[in-house]
Amino acid sequence: MGRAEADISTWIEYFCLGMADSFETVAKRTEEAARSGVTDKHAQLRSMTAMQRKCLELFERSETIASRDIQDVL
Repeated sequence: MGRAEADISTWIEYFCLGMADSFETVAKRTEEAARSGVTDKHAQLRSMTAMQRKCLELFERSETIASRDIQDVL
């Protein structure tokens, strides 16, 4: 059977069920975060200076940083 005539309904059902499961997981995590008091930090990040953001980026690469690391970045 060629692609034009192929029955992909089984795959579409599989895909949709997978997406529905993923969306349910995201919704549950969002609800849990809301109940635990997690807040949106975007406003705080936007209020930081460029130097502060550069220093914060260091923690994305390492759990601990030294003053030398900050000196190198700035």
